Amino acid sequence: MSRNEIYIALALVSLLLVSVVWKHELAYRRSLLSDQKPVEIEIPQYQQKIFVPETTAKGYLGKRKPDGYGWTKKYGHNLILQTNG
Repeated sequence: MSRNEIYIALALVSLLLVSVVWKHELAYRRSLLSDQKPVEIEIPQYQQKIFVPETTAKGYLGKRKPDGYGWTKKYGHNLILQTNG
């Protein structure tokens, strides 16, 4: 075997050794984390229901989601409804 082949063989063996040691270290850390119990946090009553703002009111400052009434009042006469039959 030449000198370069020996160096490559030593590098591969050391890489294999490092990966095995690393795998066992990660398994040990996972076992430590699994022993811990999760912390239970009491959620206040007012935070349990998701707040959905009324977006169709005139006083709403965010991005308005219109109800469509104003659009149909302005452009409704251009609609052509098709009926099957």
